[in-house]
Amino acid sequence: MNNPIQVSDRDEGVNAEFKVEIKGDGWDRFRVDPSTGRVYVGNIPLDREEKSSYALELVARDSGNLSSTVPLRITIDDGK
Repeated sequence: MNNPIQVSDRDEGVNAEFKVEIKGDGWDRFRVDPSTGRVYVGNIPLDREEKSSYALELVARDSGNLSSTVPLRITIDDGK
């Protein structure tokens, strides 16, 4: 993944802590660090000929139970 995803919370103290999860069709092919929001390829191999892109969502939820959702599109190339 070449483009970093940044997650921040302007609250202070406990409410500044958050968890990030990934949702959508194919979410199980990726993993997300729940405390940073960084997305990684998971243990299931990716094959562009099987599926060339994934339309996912990242959901960040703080400990005050407020959340924000953003779209995330991951495009698979041949690695050339």
